[in-house]
Amino acid sequence: MNKKLIAFLSILSLSLYVPLLPASAAVKVGGACKKAGITSVASGKTYTCVKSGKKLVWGTGKTIVPKIVIKSQTTLGKRNFGGVAISDDGSNLIISESCTKRDSKGLCEAFGNIYTSNDYGLTWLKQENAGSRFWKGVTSSSDGRILHAVSYPGDIYRSEDFGFTWEKITCCDRAWWTISSSADGGKLIAAEYIIPKGVIATSNDAGKTWTDNLNAGKRNWNDVSSSSDGSKLAAVDVGGYIYTSSDFGINWKENTSAGKKTWWSIDMSNDGQIIVAAAEDSNIVISNDSGISWNPVLTLQDKNWNSVAISGDGMKVFALGDYGAALYYSEDSGKTWKKWNYLINPGNSDLVVSNDGTKMFSIPLQGYLNSYAIN
Repeated sequence: MNKKLIAFLSILSLSLYVPLLPASAAVKVGGACKKAGITSVASGKTYTCVKSGKKLVWGTGKTIVPKIVIKSQTTLGKRNFGGVAISDDGSNLIISESCTKRDSKGLCEAFGNIYTSNDYGLTWLKQENAGSRFWKGVTSSSDGRILHAVSYPGDIYRSEDFGFTWEKITCCDRAWWTISSSADGGKLIAAEYIIPKGVIATSNDAGKTWTDNLNAGKRNWNDVSSSSDGSKLAAVDVGGYIYTSSDFGINWKENTSAGKKTWWSIDMSNDGQIIVAAAEDSNIVISNDSGISWNPVLTLQDKNWNSVAISGDGMKVFALGDYGAALYYSEDSGKTWKKWNYLINPGNSDLVVSNDGTKMFSIPLQGYLNSYAIN
């Protein structure tokens, strides 16, 4: 699972110590236990051995709430972010910057740069060889070695050495907005965001050749996602529908059951089986069958959803709403949700997560990177 868009920060580790019983000891509420005060963790709950009358029994259990360490990273400075991507282990990051200077009307006067980190965002390197452009979407291979970035309007660029050198792999300026890749970086999907309509393009040979997927239609594509092997793809159309493909982009399905909405973000598990999508003015939807059917799972009343991210196994799902004012998470593929109430940077507009769901980074359109260490 590799995700495009927007960037983040340094990483802290957090460990939670809970004394455990041997794995073979079954825990059942009301069942006998040996010593008062000992605990055991099972099914997301911590159970404590308590005295009930003359017996020692397991209590009802307390739901474990993941702890989180958040840090606003200032070493990279306050920037206009364009995109972010992360390696599977969270150690290698790439972020793009759209613009370094804007005029009084908000128009870009000086283009941005590409930055990479190989230490969980603690330090950053400006990749001069990539050049200054209006950078948008970025993507990373699972090991962080192969990177891709798109400029808007412009071309698609590829690095095979963690971002130190770059080559242009497309020609002819196009309105590239978002990009995603397979785990090995060899299969790619990129999309245009253009008015009136843009095109999805795919490559199965590391960007040497590209095919416009005209059967997906010309639309306002805002986000794309790819499975680890590149066979399953998903894309969202702003003001339209969710589109999915299970054959490397040869054929596409218009998912009308999810509704016609202002779709903003999409991500999928490594195998492409679980897909999560967010509509700016509606709700979060999840598919557990590669896009065949969709279920609404979370609504943020009177607010907007900005971004979603999912762990490699599809169990941990994160949803960012109202530009950082609301961050929700699920540990059961979207069946149940909880809210974190301590985002430090209102204005966050996108997030990415490591393969195991323990490291997360979020960025605003303008501001500082944030990193999250989750236990």
